This record gives sequence, structure tokens and C-alpha cells, in this order.
Amino acid sequence: MRENAVRALLAVQGLLLLSPLAAVALDPAKLPTQYRLDTWTTRQGLPQNSIESILQTRDGYLWFATQEGVARFDGVAFTVFDRATTPELRQNRLTALAEDTSGTLWIGSRGGGLTRLRAGVFTAIDRERGLPSNIIRDIEPSPEGGVWVATDAGLVRIVNDTITRFSARDGLPGDDIRSVSRGRDSLWIATGTGACRLRGEKFESVDLSLAPSREVQVALEDRSGALWLGTPEGLLRLKDGRLTVFTQRDGLGSSDIRTLYQDRDGMLWVGTDSAGAARFSKETFTRFTSADGLLSDSVRCFGEDLEGSLWIGTGAGGLTRLANASFTPITSREGLSARVTDVILEDRNGDVWIGTQNQGLNRYHKGQITVFTTKEGLPHNAVRALHESPNGDLWIGTRGGLARLRDGRFTSFSTADGLPHDEVRAIAEDREKNLWAGTQYGGIGRLKDGRFTTFSTADGLPSNTIRDLYVDRNGTLWAGSLAGLSRLENGRFQAAFPGQGLENDVIFVIHEEPDGTFWLGTNGSGLRRIKDGRVRSVTTKEGLFDDTIAQLLDDGAGNFWISCYRGIFRVSKAELNAVADGKAADLHSTVFGTADGMKNAECTGGPSPAGCRTRDGKLWFPTIDGVVVIDPRNILQNQTPPPVYVEAGTRRAAYYTHLPPGRYRFVVIASNNDGIWNETGAAISFAVRPHFTETWTFYGLSAVGLGLAAFGVLRLRVRQLEARERQLMTMVEQRTESLREEKQRSEAAMAQAEEASRMKSRFLASTSHELRTPLNAIIGYTEMLSEDAREKELPEFVEDLEKVNGAARHLLGLINDILDLSKIEAGKLEFSPETFPLSRLVEDATETARPLVERNQNEFRVSLPEAPVEMTVDVTRFRQILLNLLSNAAKFTSHGVITLEVRARDDTGTPSLLFTVTDTGIGMTEEQLSRLFEPFTQAEAGTSNKYGGTGLGLAITRRLCQLMGGEITVSSTPGKGSAFAVTLPLAAPVSPRVV
Repeated sequence: MRENAVRALLAVQGLLLLSPLAAVALDPAKLPTQYRLDTWTTRQGLPQNSIESILQTRDGYLWFATQEGVARFDGVAFTVFDRATTPELRQNRLTALAEDTSGTLWIGSRGGGLTRLRAGVFTAIDRERGLPSNIIRDIEPSPEGGVWVATDAGLVRIVNDTITRFSARDGLPGDDIRSVSRGRDSLWIATGTGACRLRGEKFESVDLSLAPSREVQVALEDRSGALWLGTPEGLLRLKDGRLTVFTQRDGLGSSDIRTLYQDRDGMLWVGTDSAGAARFSKETFTRFTSADGLLSDSVRCFGEDLEGSLWIGTGAGGLTRLANASFTPITSREGLSARVTDVILEDRNGDVWIGTQNQGLNRYHKGQITVFTTKEGLPHNAVRALHESPNGDLWIGTRGGLARLRDGRFTSFSTADGLPHDEVRAIAEDREKNLWAGTQYGGIGRLKDGRFTTFSTADGLPSNTIRDLYVDRNGTLWAGSLAGLSRLENGRFQAAFPGQGLENDVIFVIHEEPDGTFWLGTNGSGLRRIKDGRVRSVTTKEGLFDDTIAQLLDDGAGNFWISCYRGIFRVSKAELNAVADGKAADLHSTVFGTADGMKNAECTGGPSPAGCRTRDGKLWFPTIDGVVVIDPRNILQNQTPPPVYVEAGTRRAAYYTHLPPGRYRFVVIASNNDGIWNETGAAISFAVRPHFTETWTFYGLSAVGLGLAAFGVLRLRVRQLEARERQLMTMVEQRTESLREEKQRSEAAMAQAEEASRMKSRFLASTSHELRTPLNAIIGYTEMLSEDAREKELPEFVEDLEKVNGAARHLLGLINDILDLSKIEAGKLEFSPETFPLSRLVEDATETARPLVERNQNEFRVSLPEAPVEMTVDVTRFRQILLNLLSNAAKFTSHGVITLEVRARDDTGTPSLLFTVTDTGIGMTEEQLSRLFEPFTQAEAGTSNKYGGTGLGLAITRRLCQLMGGEITVSSTPGKGSAFAVTLPLAAPVSPRVV
């Protein structure tokens, strides 16, 4: 047998939210408003919002009788049974639910009689089966088996399908039975004309001669033996022969009592027709109404589930559940003066002080709240900081200044008294009893000997907005601000641990461990740990729930409890340190929110302190909806595994597709909300029969068919390959012929190109002499004429003759460049290497270039190796390279610096020299550099017009460097200059050499 076990939080019909607990009730120490509240209406799946009866059956399902059928709840979804789906329900308006000792479910209706659900089968029981009426008011299971049924025409007992009827003739006060309930040794019956009990075989009437009304709508005997009767005129208690009447004067919202219920802890819950519910405990009624979250003030019924939660069914308002939770909220419903709270502090007397955002200061003393506002002397109702001095003085920071509460009187301090700013956000006291007040915008004020001294950014603070102040175990004052952490040293504040990222942090809270380790809570940067002078960060990337830390509290059990704008979470200090030390990659955050009893998960942060741990070990946190309190040692956890059932017909299922044939056992196990698993679970066995396609016959026929198909495909493929081979042979022959013709054309074109190159070389060689001779003559004659003009003091002729001379020299240089480029391309350039001292070669070139450099008011710097160096090179071509680079640098640089640096280079494999010409001229872009060495090309179109030149110099320089066994590179930045680097070997590759 193959077994598939599904381990999932969503099991097939697993009753995850309704798992049983052993006799756990609502905490009586909490007010009804302090329980966790959940609601369900038609939006969540209820068939109708008027709930007439609530029952949890032994299998864990919750059942709700409504005016549109009965709804079964599995903790996630509702399944509705009505006349359309269940014909045995003769009426959709249902009134009562009960489960007898055999596990049979009984459903009462208003006009349709009874419906019984036994072993999955519905059966209708009405007047035709023996009921006195089809209007059912209440159902009560009998310990001896069967049920008691209240109708408008008498009392009925049903046992083993036998119906016994009781009426006024048998001793009942009347036949209009309103309710029936089991007492310790009696059955109590409420009627429209009184109440009675059935003890043994006899009905005994209750004396209501002193009651305000004889109409009894509900009767209940509590565990003390007292009888409670709900009437339209008040709640009656009959105890020890004494009748007590409770009405609105005693704390009930209404005297019209509709339902009663006693929970596991013995507290009595009273449902009224129009004023909600009330809890009776210690002779006091505590109301719970729509103002507290109940969806309707018309309460029809109560019910308690196996977890101890109280369910309240309302008229037209759906369901409300009150449940125990780990957190206890204290809000305006419990007496707080405002919803939004900011700061919390416990004083030495054990009182908890709560500062609100705009409604003053609250003192919480043994459950009672006292409010202090500007009427009592506070400078402002917005409380932003709290601190208690060793002498018992309470210091309060407000938006309107600093206040001291001593002996019940407030003393205020403001900017008029020297306080730097009236909004105080943090308060601390040093060992010398100086008080330090951190303000919103004014820095820190120190109160010493009755006078304030201000410390601001001028005194080293990184920001004048302070969020926390702390005096460590060594007496050092630390300040957390909008711009990081600082500490007071020698009368000035210094940035703490500079260069480690703190200067960008908004510090909300400073916490010191006993070993001197600091933890900083930040606004958006997570936790910062400071240990041994090093700052380490832990953020959401490592598993922190949120990066905004409003408060950090140590629970004394190795955990930090952290509040943020999204809730409260708990992290292990060991895990935090492991991550900070790099020993672990992540950590686990346990998150708490509204599901744990918080009215609103958003906590507040910024003012200080945003929470505290009281001497009883409880943790207090401010939120935007009051205060929440938790005892970390007493977190509610469901330790009982949930029941699991497997049923058909719902979508909450695990689907397995394409299962191979065989026998299977499907096992479902479930977990409750606290991770406790029901390992036994539920199981269902089934078999998957093979289809024809999964039989051996099909496999054999398929194998034969595949073999024949493979043979046919093989034959077809061979024929295709043979045809393809013939096609490829034809294509190869055609391509060979094409290549032969292409080769002939290429050879002819190459011959033509070589002939054109020879003709170009012959032309340039023949014309160069014809061009140079007249140009030299022009240059010579203009120089002679210019000298004569100077001697005869004819300046107007000198200027013109110099222009002619310059133009002739430019043309001669262009012809020389073209001739050199032509010789290089034709391979006819001759080299005559000679050996000379490097200093002489460089000096010859630099002296020629110096007038060009200094013409534009440039500074010329030359740097040579200190040791004498000899170089074997063609002196003319070497000089041509240097002059080209230096003249270019001089041309494009004005009022700058031109540098020629020569140094040895030993990373080329042969002894070489690196010549670097650097200028601070106009520079070039990347696009200009890409075409710099192309013949007849300059950096940009306008360069030739502005600076002159043919664009051949750098092209020739590059060719000469390559022919001499070297290389040239360039780097440049627009507007900052260029650097040309030429590498040449100390000895020419071939000597002499003709290229």
C-alpha cells in the first residue's frame, strides 16, 4: 500500500481554529473591551445576520441558527444548510440548536418543527410525528439521553423516537414555553406566565409574587445554586430564598432580558433586547455594547467554544467573538484620555504614567486612571517625554515646555526660563543630578543649580533635534538625534564612532546591555550594535520584521521586544548577536498584532520612552489606539492538537493528479494556530484501477507499432539523406566555379591597384622636385626682400613678405608630409640608424620646438633619466616624431604647461624608452580620439580653420613609430589636455634598414 501524508496548515476539512482546550475561559481580570474581538457577517459567509442560537458539537464544528438556515463553521468557511439544500429543514427561520449524549444534532425552527442530524442523515420531526407545535423556542439535551424541547404549546421530551408531551395540566405555569435549561438536579422551565422546575417527576413553580413581571423569557441556574430569570422588566436572582431585582439602575443597559449564559469561569453574561450585553462579576455589571465593537445591541444568544472564547449572536448584526489574547489593551474605553499615546514610564511606587499625543498625562494605578492636563498645571497637553528623578520628582516633557511634578504640584519651565526649545522629546539625569532635556529643534538644555545651559550644533551636536538621551553605567551622556549618535566629552559633544554609518541614522532609542554593548533603534535603518568600538547592523534583510525601531525592551529571558509602526515583534538576543558577529545569515522574528489582542498594531515612536518594562515583568507599549500590555512569561498558546475530518464536497482539499494504478491511503494531519500538530489525523483508503492504456496488452501492441514505425522512419530518412547528398554535390561544383571566377577578378583588380600605386609614387617623386625648387626660391627671395625692407625701414612691406614666406613654408611642409606618407605606403622610406646620447637627441628637438611652445605663453618642462643613455635611431625621423608631438601640443595649448618626460620602460621585452608629451590644452572627446590617426583628419571640422594644419602629422608619426619598432598611444580629457606616449626601442630593429 502506498501512503501519502499531507502536512499542511490547510487540511481537508481540518478544524484549525476550533481545536479544543481543557477548560480555558475568558480572563476575568480583563474588561470585556480588553478581549480580542472578531466579527462575522454575511460578507464572511453567514447566510443571514440574525443569530438565534450557537452550539459547538463534539467534532469541533460550530453551528449557528439563523433566519435563513443553519451555518456550520470549520474555522475558515461557512457551510449553509437550508430548505433548498436540505429538504428535511421545513423552515429556514431557525431558533434553537442542541447536541444530545449520542452526538445527534437537533435543530429547532419557527414553524417547521424539529430537524435531527444523526450519522450524516437529516430527519424531520413535526406535528405529524407527534409534536404539539411546529414553533420551537429552545432545546436542552437530557443527561439520560434524548432532548427536552420548548414549544409555544407545551414542553416535549424525545427519547429514542418516543415523544412525551407536558402542559399546564401536568403542573407547568403555562403552555407558552420560552426556554428550558439544566440545573444541578433540576430542569428549569421559563414560560410566559412564570417559571418552574422539574425535579424527579414533579413540576414546582417559582414564587414570583414580588417580581416586577411574571413573564419569564429565560431561566438559568448558576454554579452557586442561584436561579437567574430574565424578564421584560429586569433580571431576577433567587438565592437562599431571597429575590433580588436588577435593572438599569444597577448597571444594565436595558431591563428587557433576552438571554443568559454562564461561562467556564463562572461569570454571568446577560443579553438585552436593545442595550447590548453585560457581564456580572463581583456583584457588578460591566456593559459591552455597539460602542465597544458589538455589531448590534440586540443580543439573541451566547455560546462558548472549546477554546474558551465567547460567541455573541445578535439580531441583524451577525456574530461577535470575544477571545483571550496575549496582549491586554488599555484604551479610551478603559478610561484613557486619548486614543494616541506616545510615552510610558513606571514610577517607584508602581504607578504607570502614560503620555498622550494631545490629551494630557494619565496615571494608571491599580486599574484606575487619573488624568492631568493644563487644567492641573501641565504646560501643554501633548506629552512627549517622561523621567523620574531619584528623589521621586516626575519630569514631563511637553510641546509647551518642561514640567516637574512634586508633591502633587506642577512647576513649568519654558524658553522664557532658558530652555532651548519648548518641545521636549527626551529627558535624562546624570550622576551630578543635572537634568538634561533634549528638544525638537533647539538642541539640549542642561538644568543645573536652577539655570539652563544650551548645547547645540555649535557645541558639537550633529543635529538640534534630539530623540533620546541616555546616561551609561560609566556616567557618560549619550544623545540620539536626527543625524546620528553623539556623546558628551569634556564639555562638548562628539560624534560617536565616525565613519561607520551612524551619522546618517535617526536614533529613536539607546539601550545598554550589562556587558557595555549598545543597541540603537533607528528610524528606517534597523538595529545597530556597538561592541568593542565597531558598529554592526541588523535589518530586514537578515530577518528583522521592520527597520523602524520605536522601542527596545529586554524581557529578562534572552529576548528583545521591539515596537514599530507595523506592530510588535520578539527576537532572540543570541540570534541578533550571531548575525551581528557574522556567524549566522539570518534570524527569526515573532510578530504580534491585532490577532494577539492589540486594538491597532501600529505603535508610536520618536518621543522617549516609547514603552517600559514594569517591576512585575510586564511590557507596556504605546500605540495609536491606547496602550498594550503583555506578560512575556504568559503568552497564550494552544497546546491541544486540532481534530481532523475527511469529507467530500468542499474545495479545502489536496489534489493528486496522474496517480499510477495501485492502492492508496490518504492521510491528513493538521496544525493549530500555534504549530501543534495532530499527528494521528484522519485517513481514507482508495484504489486506482488501470486504464486500458496502462495494461500489459497495450504496452505490447504499442511496442510492435513503435518498431514498425521506427523501421519506416529509418527507410524514409535514408532516402532523404541520399537525395540531400546529390543536391550538396551539385552545390559544391557550382560554388567552386564561382570561387574560381572571383579569384581571377580579384587578381586583376590587385594588379590594377599596384600599377596605380606605382604611378602615384612616380608622380609624387617627379613632381616633388618641381614643387620644392620654386618654393625654396620663394622662401629665399622673400627672406632677402624682408631683410632689405627692414634695413630701409619699410614695415608695411615686411609684414606682407612674412605672410608670403609663411604660406610658402606651410605649403613646403604639406608637400614633405605627403611625400613621406607616400613613401611609407609604398614601402620606400629609408632609415639610417645612428648612435647618439639621448640628451643630445632630445635637446636638439626641444630647442627647435621651444619658440613654438613659448609663442602661446606656455611653460615648457623637460624631464630626462638621471643616468646617461645612448640610443641607436634614425635621427631625422626621431626628431620628426618629437617635433610633431611638441608642435601639436604648443598649437592647442595657451598659457598652460607642456611637459616632455623620458623614462626607461622594461615591460616590453626589449630595452625601450617611453617619451610622454603632456599638455593642458583643449583636449579631445572619445569620438575625436577614435579618428585621430587617420590621414587628412583633424579632431573636429573647425580645428583646421582655427589652428591650421593638414591632419597628416599624427598619421605620419604613428607610421614612423611602428616602422621603428615602437608604438604611440594617447589619452585626453576635453578642456583639461592630452597626453601622447611614444615607446621606442633603444636600438633600431634593423641597421641600416630600408622599408
